Amino acid sequence: MIAERETLEQRSLLPTNFGSSRAVHNDLREMLDGVKISKSGIPVQKILIPEPMGFCAGVEMAINTLNEVVKQFPDRNLIGYHGIVHNPYVIGKFEEQGVNFVDEVSDAPADSIVVLSPHGTAPQVIEKAKQDGRSVIDTVCPLVTKVHNEAKRMVEEGRIIIYIGHEGHDEAEGVRGYVPPENFYLVESEEEIDELAKNLSPELPVAILTQTTLAQGTWQPIAEAVKKYWPDVWSAPKKDVCYATTNRQEAVERLVQEQGAEIVLVVTSEQSSNGKALVYKAVEAGVESFLIKTVEDLSEIKDSLLNKVVGITAGASTPAQQVAEVIAGLSPENGIEFMEGVVEEQKFHLPKELQQLINEQIK
Repeated sequence: MIAERETLEQRSLLPTNFGSSRAVHNDLREMLDGVKISKSGIPVQKILIPEPMGFCAGVEMAINTLNEVVKQFPDRNLIGYHGIVHNPYVIGKFEEQGVNFVDEVSDAPADSIVVLSPHGTAPQVIEKAKQDGRSVIDTVCPLVTKVHNEAKRMVEEGRIIIYIGHEGHDEAEGVRGYVPPENFYLVESEEEIDELAKNLSPELPVAILTQTTLAQGTWQPIAEAVKKYWPDVWSAPKKDVCYATTNRQEAVERLVQEQGAEIVLVVTSEQSSNGKALVYKAVEAGVESFLIKTVEDLSEIKDSLLNKVVGITAGASTPAQQVAEVIAGLSPENGIEFMEGVVEEQKFHLPKELQQLINEQIK
């Protein structure tokens, strides 16, 4: 298939019907409408698009916030802390609009506007960001805030925190900031729990917290290992893994086990934990799966794609036009089918700090 790349690149990062997962499908349909099939694409039997896929409510809120900052404050230094999402494609779009991204808030110029990422930020970093006349807008996802609140409550109860997540991930670092260092243990495997049990008394009060973007097959065995050593461990009544992560993983599972996908492509980035979890889920469901960043990546897996029914999904930080650009590299003999699934209607309000800044500017 050949799409008009100029048209795709000019599209807004956000779906037209902001706040609904169905909007991602609709945007993708519109982008692909009228796209002509060409022999230049890799021949596949059919393309299946699951529901939901792509942007979640937290990412939409963060990107919409940064869009508004760019629109409302064209003359200010605009800084994104840790990238607004884990997707170089999205970051590149904002860099073209004059936004700079830093990994240390001290690198943000004085009097700049600093937009914190939805993955959550340690309170010490937030306070540092507010120094030197900087304005701070926190786009932390409410589901991550829930984990922060759990961490604070568990600390107050004197519990040791065993955090199931990825070392160095922005979300993990944000949670770590709410817990005394001596009470925080980040683990990524059952073996690490076995080692931890050699040094921590089984009588200690323990709590499990989980990174919101993990695959169920990743965190659940580790949580069970914790319970083996600390049977009275506290864990959230509603699991920390967010509904959007779970919905996208279950959609991939249906894609393979019920809807006939013979291979699954996940359009995402190497930095995306939830995107990698979708690859893991597809493989767990029984098919080959590949992480795809751009249409150029397809040439490396051409033999695996030939004449297959190809499922294409996307991580929660992947915009529809990035998916469309990948689809443009394929030639499906029997077209594209949009599968029906869970429709997410969740919408998160824009941060109050954004409106406060706008009001100050009007005065």
